[in-house]
Amino acid sequence: MSRRDIPTVATVVTASTPAKRVRMEHDLNQLKADFPRIFDGTCRPMKGPPCHFQLMEGATPIAMRGTWPVSVPLMPRLKIEQDTLESQSIIQKMTEPTKWVHPIVIVPKKDGSLRLCVDFRQLNKAIIRPLFETATPFQAVRTIPPGMRYFTVIDALKGYNQVLLDEESSNLTTFSTPFGRYKYLRLPFGVTHAGDDYSRHVAEIFDDMPCSRRVVEDVIVFSKTYDEHILAVRDLFTRAANHNIALNCDKLVFVESSVGGYIVDSTGFRPNANLTQAIQQFPPPENITDLRAFFGLCQQVGNFSNHIALEFQPLAPLLKKGFIWEWTFTHYNAFCRARIALSDTFDLAFYDPARPTALHTDASRLHGLGFVIKQLDNTGVWRAVQAGSRFLSDAETRYAMIELECLGVTWAMYKCRQFIEGLPSFEVITEHKPLIPILNDYVLDKLDNPRFFRLRLKMQGTKLRQRARLALYWPHMDVDIANAARNCTKCFERLPSHPPELLIQRQPSSRPFEQIHADLGEHNGQHSLIFVDHFSGWPHVIPFPDKKTTANRLVTAFRAYFTNVGVPVKLLRISTAWLTPYRSLNIGQHVAIHHPITKRWSTQGVIVGVGANRDYLIKTTTAPVPLKPPFSETPDPDHANWSRCQRSTLKPTTNHGKRTSSRRLPTRDRNTATAQIHAYLAVVTALTTEADYVFYPENPPPVDWPEKICKKLSQQERESSQRLNIIIVSKGAIDREGNPITAEMIREVVVTNLKQDTRITIFGHVQRGGSPSAFDRVLGCRMGAEAVMAVLEATPETLSFD
Repeated sequence: MSRRDIPTVATVVTASTPAKRVRMEHDLNQLKADFPRIFDGTCRPMKGPPCHFQLMEGATPIAMRGTWPVSVPLMPRLKIEQDTLESQSIIQKMTEPTKWVHPIVIVPKKDGSLRLCVDFRQLNKAIIRPLFETATPFQAVRTIPPGMRYFTVIDALKGYNQVLLDEESSNLTTFSTPFGRYKYLRLPFGVTHAGDDYSRHVAEIFDDMPCSRRVVEDVIVFSKTYDEHILAVRDLFTRAANHNIALNCDKLVFVESSVGGYIVDSTGFRPNANLTQAIQQFPPPENITDLRAFFGLCQQVGNFSNHIALEFQPLAPLLKKGFIWEWTFTHYNAFCRARIALSDTFDLAFYDPARPTALHTDASRLHGLGFVIKQLDNTGVWRAVQAGSRFLSDAETRYAMIELECLGVTWAMYKCRQFIEGLPSFEVITEHKPLIPILNDYVLDKLDNPRFFRLRLKMQGTKLRQRARLALYWPHMDVDIANAARNCTKCFERLPSHPPELLIQRQPSSRPFEQIHADLGEHNGQHSLIFVDHFSGWPHVIPFPDKKTTANRLVTAFRAYFTNVGVPVKLLRISTAWLTPYRSLNIGQHVAIHHPITKRWSTQGVIVGVGANRDYLIKTTTAPVPLKPPFSETPDPDHANWSRCQRSTLKPTTNHGKRTSSRRLPTRDRNTATAQIHAYLAVVTALTTEADYVFYPENPPPVDWPEKICKKLSQQERESSQRLNIIIVSKGAIDREGNPITAEMIREVVVTNLKQDTRITIFGHVQRGGSPSAFDRVLGCRMGAEAVMAVLEATPETLSFD
C-alpha cells in the first residue's frame, strides 16, 4: 500500500466542538478566497529553470511505429484527456519527425476519467539520473519537534506537469496515440528522474520555510497553536502563489493529525489506522508474490515493533530461493498471529538529543535480533523512539549465545547510528549478563575470540598497535595509538576515492611464491614495480628513477625478482601492456598469466585478501619515501627500513616473514633500537609521567643546562603555580662536552637556585639476561610507571622501602 492509497481527501478534521469546526471551515474558505489562483484547477508551469534530460554517451534512439490498441469505449474519454492536457500546454501535437517515439498505456481513474501514461522504459535506460535525496515519510515525521499540535498537508495539482522541459528534452518525450503524435512540454510521469527534478524545484521554494517538512511530493506545515498555524498556512500559500504553483483542493488536509500515513500529536506518532486495518484484513497469500506483498506492507510498521522477526519466523523459509511453495496449517496460524500482533503497535516519541538515551537489545537463536531505543521524557517515563528486528542468517544461527548477543548489540547500534552518533553518552541494556563485562571492561584486542578478532580487524590502527607492542609500552597505549590513527592526515589523503568492487575469490596458494601479484605504483613522477606474495603477503618493491616503464626495465625487474624467489606458477597482473615483456622472459609457457577484468584502482576486484590490501598499502605508505634506481650502489635507507618494518609486522595470524621463512624476521627500526639503549626506560617513563625534563646520553644537553632547567621550572611555577616537578635522568647521561650528569648534581642545582625540596628515587629494570629486547623492557616500564605514581602520592612522612 502506498501513501496515496491512504484516504486523505477530507478537507477539515472533525473538531471536538461544532464551534471549532465552524471556525476552521471559515478560516480555510478565507484562505482559499485570498489565493484563488492556486485553487482554480489550472496546471501552470511553476517558476524556475526548465528540466533537462542528459542521455548516456552512445544511447540508441528507439521510435515506435503505430500505437498500442485502445478499446473503442475508451476512445472518447482519451480524446477529452488529450485535449485537456493540450489546452493547458502540458502536451503539444507533433508533425515533424523525432528520433524517439514511445507507446501509451491508458489507466482508468476512480472518477471515471482516464490517466494518460507513456511507457518511457526505453528512454529511462538511456538517461543519466541526477539523484536528489528525499526523506521518507517516516524520516520526515520523525524529525518534527515535540509539542506540535496542528498540521496541514498540501499536494500540488499534477505536480510533475508543473515543471517545464527544455526543447531538447521535450522532443525525447514524443509519444504515439490513435489521434497522432504528441510531446510533453512539461515534466511527465514515468521518467526515471521526474521525482528528483520535481523535489529539487519544491525544495528550493519551501525548504527554508520554518516549521515545514517535505514528505515525498507533499509539503507539511505544523505549529503549536492554532493562530500560529493559520499564519504558517498563509505563508505556505503565499509562496505557492508567488511561484505559480497550483494546489489540489481535493487533497488539501487542513488542521489534520494524519500526516504521511502516520497519526501525529504533541508527544509522538503512530501508524495510520488505515495501515493497521490493511494488515488486519490482508487475505492469506496464495503464492510467494502475495507473501512478499504482505511482508512489504508490514515493513511499514517495522520501526514501531521489535517483534516482526519473531512473528514472521515461521513464514521466512517460504521466501527462500528455490523453495517449493506449500502453504500449510502451521503457516496459516503464523500468518494470523502476525496480522494480530502487527496491527497493535506502540507509539513512538519524538527524539531529543538532550534527553537520556538507552538502547535495549535482545537476541534469540529462534526469534532473531531485536532492539528498542528509548528516551526519558519530562514525566520520568522511558518512551520508545524507534524499534526494529531481523532474522538470523544460516551462519548466525550457529553462533555461540554470547556472540549472538554481541551481534545484536552491534546491529542495533548500526541501525540507531542516526540517534546515538555524537551523543556524549548513552546506555546499552542487555539481559545477557556475561556480555556486560566484555563490553565494559575489555578491549577487543585482548579477547581471544576469532569472531571478535574479525571485528577488531575492521578498525583503523590495528597493525600500528601490533607493531608498537613489539618494542614499546605505556599506559593507555591502545587508546593513544587509535587516536593517532584517526587523526592521521596522510592516511586520509591516501584513502581510495572510488567505491569498492565485489571481492573476487581466487584459489588459495599452498606455498610461498606460488602466486605473485604485480602492479605499478607512482609518486612524484617516479614509478616502482610492486610484488606481493599471495601466500604470505611478503612485499617487494623495485623502484624506477622516473615514469618510464619500458619493456627492458620490466624484464630486468622481473628477472631480478624471480632470481631471488623463483618462478611462480601464476602471475596476477593488472596492466595488459605487461604481456609482451613478460613473454620475453621465455618462461611464459610455464606460468599462467592472469589478467583480472576490473578497474585499476580496485583492490578487491584485482587481488584477493592480503594481496590486494598489501598492494594498496605499499602504494600509500611508500608515497613519502624517495625512490632510488634499481640495483643502485647507494640504496635508499628509508626505503630499506620501511621494507624491513612491513615484513616483520604481524598479520592476523603471524607476520609475512614467518610465513615465508618460518621465523619472525628481526628488524632494527627506531622502536626496537630504542629498546637497546640506556634512554629507553628514561624516555618511556618521562612520557608516562609527563616529566618536566629528561637527561639521557643519546641526546646530551648544552653545557648551560643548569640555567635552562632552573628557568623552565621557575617559569612553570609562575604560570601555573606548579610546585611539583619531575626530572628523569638516565644512567650515563652527559652534556655536549662529555661531562657526566647525575641525580645528585641536578638536586644540588635545584636546591641551590630554586630553594625547593628535592628527593631522589632510583629505578631499575628487569631483564632475563643476554641481549636486551623490547619485551624485557615492558616489565621495567610498568614498574617504573607504578613507582613514579607512588612517589607522587608520597609525603615526607612516607616510609622508604629498601
